[in-house]
Amino acid sequence: MFSPTPWTDYFIAVAALLAVYYILFAFKFYGGQIKAAVISGGTNWWRLPRGEPAGMVEGLTRQGAGFETSADKVQAPQAPVSQERVAFEQIVGLGNQLTALIEEANQQSYDATELSLLLQMVLQDYPLVHEKAFRISINEFIDNQCAKYGSVHLSERDKAVIWDQV
Repeated sequence: MFSPTPWTDYFIAVAALLAVYYILFAFKFYGGQIKAAVISGGTNWWRLPRGEPAGMVEGLTRQGAGFETSADKVQAPQAPVSQERVAFEQIVGLGNQLTALIEEANQQSYDATELSLLLQMVLQDYPLVHEKAFRISINEFIDNQCAKYGSVHLSERDKAVIWDQV
């Protein structure tokens, strides 16, 4: 009924199309590395730096076990760190510290007064958050963490005392 010739022709054609597809894919995404491997004579092509532009292939020098580009030797100037980034990092650090503190208060069965004193000590280390806008968010964060761990709940008066002492 079916002759074996059409099926073998079909599989040969599919294999050829797949080979062409993968060759094009390799040249599109790994063209720089392939050129560098051809230039270096095919030795240690797996140690070539990844993601290098094709124009930097000429600057490759052999050092030790791997390759190093001439661009690696030049120190790029560091961009100045913006104040927003510093503020964000401080707020993330404060959130991590508050979470750990409230978790510890839960494990050690601290009462509200002890937790308030610990929160005051932590908040004094972060002068950035003493503004009114941050206080509301931090109070909500403290409420959420206290609800999450469940042992100590601070009243609005307790939170006002914390901020008065900071």
